[in-house]
Amino acid sequence: QKNKLNSNLKKVKRNCNPNLRETQSIILSIKDQISMISYEIAKEFSTSCNKFWANKAKLIDYRKPDTFFPEINRMFRPNTQSSIKQLAVNQNNNQCLSDLNNRSDHSHAMSSGIDKVPNIVLKHLPLNYVRNYTIIFNNLINNCHYPKRWSTTKILPIYKKGKDPNNPTSYRPISLIPNISKIFEFLLNNNITEHCITNNIIPDEQYGFKYKHSTVHAINRFLTDTTKHLNNHEMVATGLIDLERAFDSIWLKGLFYKLIKKGFPRYLIRLLWRMMQNRSFYTVSNSSQSTRQFRIEEGLQQGTVNSPLLFNIYNSDILNLFDLNSDNKTYSIAFANDLLLYCAGKSPDKLQKTLENLVNKVNSYYTQWHLKINATKCETILIRLPISRLSRTEKLH
Repeated sequence: QKNKLNSNLKKVKRNCNPNLRETQSIILSIKDQISMISYEIAKEFSTSCNKFWANKAKLIDYRKPDTFFPEINRMFRPNTQSSIKQLAVNQNNNQCLSDLNNRSDHSHAMSSGIDKVPNIVLKHLPLNYVRNYTIIFNNLINNCHYPKRWSTTKILPIYKKGKDPNNPTSYRPISLIPNISKIFEFLLNNNITEHCITNNIIPDEQYGFKYKHSTVHAINRFLTDTTKHLNNHEMVATGLIDLERAFDSIWLKGLFYKLIKKGFPRYLIRLLWRMMQNRSFYTVSNSSQSTRQFRIEEGLQQGTVNSPLLFNIYNSDILNLFDLNSDNKTYSIAFANDLLLYCAGKSPDKLQKTLENLVNKVNSYYTQWHLKINATKCETILIRLPISRLSRTEKLH
């Protein structure tokens, strides 16, 4: 009877749907991650509380017994404890997962990061899992904590046709981070965007990484300005500037200096700082994987949700420096890391000097903020009316 039972069990295992086994494995992985992140949050909260009260106690002069004990009693009364930030995500809805439904591409439904949980699984999670993740997200925001596991990126190197296969620069890195961390980043991204709009941090001249903005709008702006000056029989000198490894070369300390100066909420700055710390990546090619992980020391990480918006914040000041866009016939337009400088006038010699002066100032600014212009991709263009439409004086110039 026992042998017969074992034989039946083996048949069941052989006939078991492999996709079902894989789904069960993913569900177990999600359970493990929820438990692990909950433990991390509890540990972080305990450490923060201990530090808070230890620092409070240091401020009391223990050499004065008449004031020491009354101060200690007041300190540990419940009504004097520091309040915890209100929940940022409503536990009664699945806002966090609706973002993923709206933004995720079905062609990437099975791609996943280090956690091996694809988007398609997150979209069909049971309601109790949604509630668990919502509670976790609230606690992450309240405690300004970011799980270490989410800081590890999987890199897929894609070969560029016609390049030397032995040269690392011949491969385009595709970054895959845990999909659940993207949902959390979407929530933060909403708060960052709201602060940017309220305080007018991203200039109108920036058309990249902005909702309902595209290259069409940037080109239309440039054509409008150029046509206006050509109709006034003026020429337009244009400089197209490209940044080298723009995202990878962002100076993180400089970025957080700007976030503080621009008045971003403290909890957002602390959360973003945690997200930028202890980042690492490993590479996967076909079925092989790198034997060790590599640290990411500087730059904004590719593949994350917030990196484009943070880049815009970091690069926002340049668009209105040096009296650009202030009715003096010098202008700037940006699309992500591509910058267009142009100026108008009737003398080509003066235009050349004005444009050179602008480019030198921009280059000095970028150098100061650890950015580098890619000279091989920069261009200059002089736009003018056809010779047949120029006056005799203009032809002499």
